[in-house]
Amino acid sequence: MNFIGIDIGTTTICAVCLNEEGRLLQVKTTRNASNMSGQPFEALQSPHIILSSCRQLIDEMSEQFREINAIGISNQMHGILYVDKTGFAVSPLYTWQDERGNLYYKDEETYCMRLSRITGYPMATGFGLSTHYYNCVNSCIPNDAVKLCTIGDYVAMQLSNMSVPKMHPSNASSLGLFNIEEKQFNTEALRKANISLSFLPETTKGEEWVGRTQSGIPVCAAIGDNQASVFGSMEGDSVIHINIGTSSQISIVSENIIPSEVMECRPYFFNKYLLVGAPLCGGYSYHILKSFFDETARMMGMSPVDNLYEKMNEAGLEAHSHGGDGLVIDTRFRGTRAEPHLRGRITGISSSNFRPENLIVALLRGICEELYSCFHAISDNVKSQDPIYASGNGIRHNPLLVKLVEETFGRRVIVPDNNEEASVGAAKVAMFAINQAEEIG
Repeated sequence: MNFIGIDIGTTTICAVCLNEEGRLLQVKTTRNASNMSGQPFEALQSPHIILSSCRQLIDEMSEQFREINAIGISNQMHGILYVDKTGFAVSPLYTWQDERGNLYYKDEETYCMRLSRITGYPMATGFGLSTHYYNCVNSCIPNDAVKLCTIGDYVAMQLSNMSVPKMHPSNASSLGLFNIEEKQFNTEALRKANISLSFLPETTKGEEWVGRTQSGIPVCAAIGDNQASVFGSMEGDSVIHINIGTSSQISIVSENIIPSEVMECRPYFFNKYLLVGAPLCGGYSYHILKSFFDETARMMGMSPVDNLYEKMNEAGLEAHSHGGDGLVIDTRFRGTRAEPHLRGRITGISSSNFRPENLIVALLRGICEELYSCFHAISDNVKSQDPIYASGNGIRHNPLLVKLVEETFGRRVIVPDNNEEASVGAAKVAMFAINQAEEIG
C-alpha cells in the first residue's frame, strides 16, 4: 500500500509517496509558476497551471509506484477561487498575500475593519471571506461563479471529477467567519455581512475522502498546510511546532479551545485544536534584508552575489559567536493581523554596531521574538520540557536561526530529517482516512 501527498505551496508544489509504514519512498518538487499580474494590491495565481502541475506529479508517482491507495492534498491557506456549476475555475486564485482587504471601504475604515466590526470576527486581509467581501461590494465576482473554495479543494474536486467542492474544517476555518466548535460557517455572521451562504461549500466532519480519480484512487478532502506541516513533522505526544519559510507560524496542539488575543484557534485533526500565532512576514523578513544587500551591491556597480543567503548565514553565525551588539529589529514590516498598519523598525543603533552582520543577527532574532510573543500568551498550557519541532526552508537551511530559536524559547529544537512536512502530513492524513473508512465499512 502506498499513499501520495501533494502540497500546493505559494512558491513550490511538492509530491511525496509513503508506504503503509509511513516510510518516505519518493519526493518530487516543481516550481509553482502560476503567478499572474493584476492590480498592485492583488496577489493572484492561475488555478489551471497549479492543477496541471499536480496532475503531472501524481502521474509520475503513479508510474513509479503502481499500487497507490489514496491521495492526500494540503494547500496554502486562506486563499480562494471561484468555480462555475460544472466545477471549473472561473477566476484566479486570490492568495493569502492579497491586500484588497486593507483597502479603505470608507473614510478611515478598511474592508477588513468593517467586516470585523459587523460580524464580531477578527478578519484580516488575505482571509478568503475578506477577499470575497471586497469582491461582493465591488461587483468583482464572475457572473458564472456559484461556489468559492481553496486551491486544494479545487484540485481534489478536479481529480475526483466532481462539480461541487467539499472543504475540510482546517481550510474552512482559514477563510474566516467559521465556528470551530460546530465545524461550520457562522450563518448569522454571514447574514450580517450580506454574504450569501450559497457560495460556501459543504464542510466535512473530519478527515475523509471526497471522491475517486478516474482510475479509482480515493482522494481525501484537502487540508490546510499549517495543520499538515505540524502533523507531518512531530512525533509522539509533542505539541509545539514552528515553521519558518516564506511566512512563519508557531503552532500548539491542544485538546481544548484556549481563548487568546494573539493566538488563533484552528481546527486540527482527530477532534483536536491548533493554537496558531502567525506573523505576517516571518521568513520573508530575511528576503527583505537580502534584497537590501542586493540593491546595495548594484548601487555600487557590483554584480549580484552568488549564494548570498549562504554568505549571510555564515556572517551571522560569526557575529553571533562574539555575543550581543545591542541592535534590535522589529520584523513587523507588514504590521499584524490586528494592526495591519504597524511597521517594523531598527533600534539600538550605535556608531560601532551598524554593520551588515549585526543586521543579520538582529533580524533573525526579531523573527524569533515575534513568534515568542505569541507563545508567551499561552505558555502556561505547555509543559516546560516539551521540545520544539521546527520545519520550513527558512530554519532548515540556517543553523543560526535554530540557535536563536533555542535561545529565545529556552527549549531544545528538533529539525526532522523529512523536509517536506506538509506533503508528508497530507499523505499520512490520507492513510488515516482510508484506514478509518475501511474500519467503518
